[in-house]
Amino acid sequence: MYAFETVELTPAEIEESTHYEKSFGAEWVKGALLWKRADKYVKTNLEHAAEPTSRTRGWRCYQEGEIVWKRKDGQPITQDDIDALNHHTHGQGNTIVGNVGDMTVEQRWFCDSSD
Repeated sequence: MYAFETVELTPAEIEESTHYEKSFGAEWVKGALLWKRADKYVKTNLEHAAEPTSRTRGWRCYQEGEIVWKRKDGQPITQDDIDALNHHTHGQGNTIVGNVGDMTVEQRWFCDSSD
């Protein structure tokens, strides 16, 4: 179990995902709740170390970017931080560049909505 999985969600936050179970299924709901917990962990413990970047590439509906994160408490990045970011995706692609003990970690993402 990841540390962020213990993050408490309000009944309203849970309902935002379980509401869609009939449409998308139980596995989708499970993933959505996992993302919500990771999102809450990230918002509580991390902040942007630099302005996030986003750019559109030469083909239709494709974007990519980077977000550099640091801990709000000024401490080095932990494994819990990296685990949460690995589940806090921004599209189809999500790569975390950095190591435990670094002062920042970079999240590289891409989204191709031309499907």
